[in-house]
Formats: sequence, C-alpha cells, structure tokens
Amino acid sequence: MGRDAFRTTNNYGSPNSTKIRPFVGFGTFFPKVHKVNISNFGRYEYRLFLENHHTTSEPRYRNRVAAEIPLAKGDRAWTPKTFYTVGDVEPYWRLDDKFLEKVRLRGTLGYIVKKRLSVEIIYHAEFAGSKGEPKEFVGNIWRVNFKCVFPRAFSPDSILMIR
Repeated sequence: MGRDAFRTTNNYGSPNSTKIRPFVGFGTFFPKVHKVNISNFGRYEYRLFLENHHTTSEPRYRNRVAAEIPLAKGDRAWTPKTFYTVGDVEPYWRLDDKFLEKVRLRGTLGYIVKKRLSVEIIYHAEFAGSKGEPKEFVGNIWRVNFKCVFPRAFSPDSILMIR
C-alpha cells in the first residue's frame, strides 16, 4: 500500500469517515530513445469507504503513461545540476459502474540536485464527470516532490558507500 492507502477524516458537523485503499499495480519501462524515458504504470484499486456505520466500495483501474525528457543536451542529460520535464496522462476507470470516472493530465519540472536526489514541481489538471456525461475541468493540484533514490540491492560495494 502506498501514500493515501488509509485515511481518516474528522468532519465538523457531519459523521467522520474512513477510506481504505489497497492496490496492486505493474510498471513497464520502454527502452530510452534520445535519452527520453517512456513508462506505463497501471494499478487496480479497491476503495472502501466507512461512514456513519455504512460501508461502500469502488473498484477502479488507473493507467498512467508518462514521458520523462531531459532539458540538458548530450552527455549532460540526466546528470546533477540539470533540469528535466515529465508529461503524463492518467485515466481512472470505475469497474463497478463501467465508466471513465476522471482523467488527470500532469506536467512536471524537475531538477537533479545530486546523483540520488531531485526536486519536482508538479501540476495536475483534473477532468471528471458522471457516467454518460462529458468530462469537465474540475480542479488543479499542485505538488512538490523530493525524490531520493536508494541503491536497489546491497552489495559489498554499496555497503562501502554507506560508511
């Protein structure tokens, strides 16, 4: 489970609610072309809502297709002290009611601080609508991410780096 997998909301003036959202997913990464990373991340979520002794659920499938593009040229691409951008689209399908619930378009500007640390400013535009209705713009989401990359496996070499 990841971030937002379990959330409780203490409401003022209405019953409190709890959301449990376990998910399972898969990622596919395609070979780089001109140092551009293309990926696909799909996941099945089972969203369970508990409110006022009443339980509801929403199974859904999300699929994010992204392209990461370095803004530095040549050998400087993807090195420290360089910028990159990410663009992606992520539709959300409700599996219980069989419809496209919403679509998020995301744009990111990232900066590689060090080999294993980068900072990102992310903007999402969200479009949603009821079943059978066209999707309309419903809001903006702004985020700041600090990405730390850890070695994938411990080996004698990585243990020496930690000391």
